[in-house]
Amino acid sequence: MPSRSLWFAQQQRPHPAAMMIIESLLGVVIQLIGLYQLVLVVYILSSWFPQLRSSQLVGLLGQLCEPYLILFRGLVPLLGGLDLSALLALMLLSLVRSLLVQIQVSVVAF
Repeated sequence: MPSRSLWFAQQQRPHPAAMMIIESLLGVVIQLIGLYQLVLVVYILSSWFPQLRSSQLVGLLGQLCEPYLILFRGLVPLLGGLDLSALLALMLLSLVRSLLVQIQVSVVAF
C-alpha cells in the first residue's frame, strides 16, 4: 500500500481557473454575509427606537431580517425583557463567515 504522502502526490491538482472561480465565489458569499450582518445590526438597533418602527426603511429591513431572526426566537430566554436571540443569530453568521474565510484561504494556498 502506498504511503499517504505518495497518494497525495499522485492526485491531480485542480485547474487554476476553477480554483480562481471558487475563490471568487467564496469572496462574494463572505462579503454578502458581512453586508447582511450590518443590515441585522441596523435593524436590531432601530428596534430600540419606537418612533422608527413606522419608517419604510425599517419595514424593508424587517422583511430582510425577520425570516432569519425568527429561527432563533424562543431558543434564548428573555433576559430582563431583552430578546437576546438576535445576538445568537449574529454569532452564527459570524461563525459561518469565519469558516468560509478559512476555506477561502485554504483554496488560495492549494
